[in-house]
Amino acid sequence: KSMIIEVHKKCHAVIRNDKSNLAVNFKYNADAEDCFLTSASVFHKGLADDCKELTTLRNLRENVMKPDKKYHQLISEYEIIAPQMLSNIYKADNKGEILDGIFNHLVIPAVSLVEAGKNIEAILYYKDFVEVMKQRYIV
Repeated sequence: KSMIIEVHKKCHAVIRNDKSNLAVNFKYNADAEDCFLTSASVFHKGLADDCKELTTLRNLRENVMKPDKKYHQLISEYEIIAPQMLSNIYKADNKGEILDGIFNHLVIPAVSLVEAGKNIEAILYYKDFVEVMKQRYIV
């Protein structure tokens, strides 16, 4: 049987079988940036790294947030806290439930807002959700 190895952001990889079913996933550089949106979508849900959901949110970050200085602090904070939050999520006994929650209650609603042309609302929704996550997963 053939296997496909997908390398994501120089910190983790996914091995898929010829039917694209998730077979194995692993981290290979613990010092690299981690993203709980990617973890929830790719590793937990088995979606491709370039799935509609992640592509939509990355486009929001790159085309709306990065060009606007008022979002630089939010982006910087995420880059700092995301790896720590993800590490704590992976240590939890109910990590699957947590990742389901992130996907279902953060990723999907934020993507829906972006698709409805409500970029600012999507950013505010994300910001509020992450504030709650910080209280739970930053020790």
